[in-house]
Order: sequence, then C-alpha cells, then structure tokens
Amino acid sequence: MYLGLSLQGQELYPIFPVRQLSQIEYPTLDFLANIQCPVLVAHSRDDRLIPFALGRRLYEAAPEPKAFIALRGGHVAAFRTQAKVYNVGGEEFLAQKLGW
Repeated sequence: MYLGLSLQGQELYPIFPVRQLSQIEYPTLDFLANIQCPVLVAHSRDDRLIPFALGRRLYEAAPEPKAFIALRGGHVAAFRTQAKVYNVGGEEFLAQKLGW
C-alpha cells in the first residue's frame, strides 16, 4: 500500500518534480484517517521499490487498533520467503484485535 503515488515518487526520485507531474493520486493517508477497523501493515526491510520507512509511516498514521509485521525479502518475495512470519503475525493480529 502506498502513502500516495506522488509521495512515493518524490521519495524515490527527490530531484524530479514528481508531485507537480503526477496526474494520478491515491491519498492513502487521507483514507486511513477515516478507517474504522483494525489495520495490519506488513512490510519488508529489503523492499527496494517502497522504502521500509514509508511502510512504518503508514503504520504510524493508522489509528488503533493496529499492528506491524516487519519482514525480510524483496518487494513481493517477502510474503513467500517469510511466509511463516507473515502467517503467524496475521494469526496473532486476528486473535488479538478481532478475537478470532
């Protein structure tokens, strides 16, 4: 999940006027401010497409109840290579936050 497409582009390419050139925006932070359900954010420290700091920022912006799972592995590979960490974290989240 992105913080917003222009914010993501600005983070990846700080010398370019990405915000001014972006014609598509997905304001995740704005949507997140109005969410009324538990939020689980899972992100990899090794993600080279979306920096780990942006995943943490998304988590920090989320209202409670929330949880964060830190993974290792590439952008999509983390869910495969760390399936156990992801699955256990997801199960704990469901049990603690939703009573499942």
